Amino acid sequence: MSRILPVLVTFTAVIGLISCGGGTDVGNPDVCGTVTNPGGGYAAGARVVLGTGGNDVGLVYTTYVESVEGIVICFKAVRNFDTAYCDSKGQFTFKEVPPGDYSLLASQGALLALQKINHSRDYGTMAGMQLSEPAEIAVRMVNPGSDSLKFIAARIDGTLLAAVPDSTGVFRFPPLPAGDLDIIFYRENET
Repeated sequence: MSRILPVLVTFTAVIGLISCGGGTDVGNPDVCGTVTNPGGGYAAGARVVLGTGGNDVGLVYTTYVESVEGIVICFKAVRNFDTAYCDSKGQFTFKEVPPGDYSLLASQGALLALQKINHSRDYGTMAGMQLSEPAEIAVRMVNPGSDSLKFIAARIDGTLLAAVPDSTGVFRFPPLPAGDLDIIFYRENET
């Protein structure tokens, strides 16, 4: 299933300078790490998604710089999630990530890993993730009360993994990685 994410792209061209023009979102440290497979080997080619946590899915700002014939072109993509792929040693990097709480979701084939991080302005963040077989989770709310209190959707914090209740009120999530997961439930009035 393909998803369309909102993307805002701004361009800045600078002749003879290697800079992206400052601002609070330039010069932040990187988030990087290594993903390994269940046997401990490098997970070359694994996909890693950096997502924001919390009830309101925020934005992840990253910068890309390219020099073409002496002209430096900088652009900044603004979106809810950012994606990187691991190199031959299972390493990934997200450049210039603003401080905040994030989730890293790694996947390769049917294997998954999830790690929550608190990224600081002062230091880069190094993550170590090991892929594992996912598990299926089903959640049913007990004694939901009146119709106005019923939950209509649920999402794993910091990810796009979501579920809606079936006719019996059970939320069935797609396969999830091992570890501690925070589930955010939504009511019809978006609370």
